[in-house]
Amino acid sequence: MKFFRITDSQADDFERDGYLFVPGFLSEEETDLVFVAAKGNAGMYETSYASKDAQGVNAG
Repeated sequence: MKFFRITDSQADDFERDGYLFVPGFLSEEETDLVFVAAKGNAGMYETSYASKDAQGVNAG
């Protein structure tokens, strides 16, 4: 597992947008595993795609 400390700028981005994009945090294989796990959990999958970002745009 990778550990890192977010910067003040990243914290501001998270507060503004409601999410934090961290390029390279997960490998392609790890990303695939998270997607499969989320898709297998109907509540998690539906909730994530029903979410809106800071501008009110639906994630799905």
